[in-house]
Order: sequence, then structure tokens, then C-alpha cells
Amino acid sequence: MARSADVLHGRVLWITRPLEQAGDWIHACERAGARPISVPCVAIEALTDGALRAQCQLLLSQADWLLLTSPTVVRVLATCLAGEPPRRSLRVAAVGPGTAARARELGFSVELVAERADSEGLAHILRREVPLRGRLVFLPQGDRAADALTLRLQQAGAAVSPLTIYTNRAPVGLRDTVDRALTDAPPDWVLFASGSAFDHWREAWPLHAGRQRPHLASIGPHTSAVIRQAGHDVAAEAKQPTIQSLLAALASAATPSEGDG
Repeated sequence: MARSADVLHGRVLWITRPLEQAGDWIHACERAGARPISVPCVAIEALTDGALRAQCQLLLSQADWLLLTSPTVVRVLATCLAGEPPRRSLRVAAVGPGTAARARELGFSVELVAERADSEGLAHILRREVPLRGRLVFLPQGDRAADALTLRLQQAGAAVSPLTIYTNRAPVGLRDTVDRALTDAPPDWVLFASGSAFDHWREAWPLHAGRQRPHLASIGPHTSAVIRQAGHDVAAEAKQPTIQSLLAALASAATPSEGDG
């Protein structure tokens, strides 16, 4: 972190994660000597109607495997369980250590953790370690989830039950939030942990601010692909989906002039 602290000292970093998920990133940026500004570009809304809750509970009672693809999935699932622990025979796989840790805190017994913390990594470890043919796999997810994980597991013979349990939307008043933040603390970097955060930020970024366009940083290749498809450059990409890795990427990408502070 010493290298990051030298290069990023005083740099304004916009954190676009949902407000409830921004704390760890803000603290890490502060430790790196940067000035983090929370500009939430994603709002998570759990789908908690009675029919969906009942369907979720039914799948949890029937599935051989439960796949946890984010801490948000874990949090929403916990509300579906209404404080009841998941059944002991349910086998659980998590997309990465952060998701696994949160799941264990809430009573899930996580058996497998993907070595590569994305859907491809999760599919790989399941196909390598588990006889999937004929197994029922419950895949709770957000409304913007891609089909890649479902298709890979189906190709391995699993019966996959995806279920949308939360929506991912732009926060109300995001354009005003961006305008205020741009006036108070124009960003040197904007940090994205998802393609949806970038999409919402891009729609809210005022056209008159084009000349002030900051560097964009991505948590990984999938987010980077969304950014590039929209015609923007990715100035830094994390090697691992962690804020520490993302800050290291920022430090490596920073120009000498940016390191002067």
C-alpha cells in the first residue's frame, strides 16, 4: 500500500458502489492517501413479495446446491429465510472469499469458494469438484445477471433454477448527486465494481463536463468490457476483484504528474 499512498495522495476517487457497500472501499482509499467521495450509482432493492419469498424458500428446501454470487445475494437470501438457518444438507458454493465470509456470518456452511472470483471461476470449480449431472442448483441473482453461469452448469448436466431476488437500479436523483459532487470534488478517478454502476454513471454524467472527464477504473474484465463497449477507455483494471488490487492498478497506471502532490 506504500506505493499507492505515494502515487494516490490527495487524488479524488469517486466510489460508485451502493451506499451500504461503500465503507470498505472508502477506508481503503483513505489508507492509500486518496480522497474518496461516495457517489452511489447503484441502488439495490430486494424483491420481498410473498410469492417470491415462498418460491425462494421452496428452492432452498429442494436444491442440492446453492450458489452465492455476491454479498448482496447473501443479504437478500437471509431476509427470505427470516432468521431461520438454511438446512444442513444444503451444499453451498460462493463466488469469492468476501461472499463466503458474509455467508458464513449468516449461518450458511460454504463448502466451495471459487479460486477466480467471478461466474467463470464458480462454474469451473463446480464442474471440477462436483458431479453436477442431475443435481438441482439454485441460483438466486439480480435482474441484470448474465446467463453464462446458468448455461455452463446446464452443459455439465445440472438442472439450474435461477431466480431474480433483487433489482439493480440507478438511485433516485443520481444526476443531481453527480452534479453536486462534480462541483465540490471533481474526480481524478471513478471506480466501478459493476457494469451497471458504469451505465448509470454514464447516463448521469453531464455533457458539459466532457473536458473534465476522469480516468475510469474497473474491478475486472466483465466491468471493463461494458465500459469499452460504450466507447470509454479503462485506465486501470484490478487483477483480483478487491479494492486493494484496484488501488494497486491505479497506482501502476498513474502518470508521474498525478503522483506529484
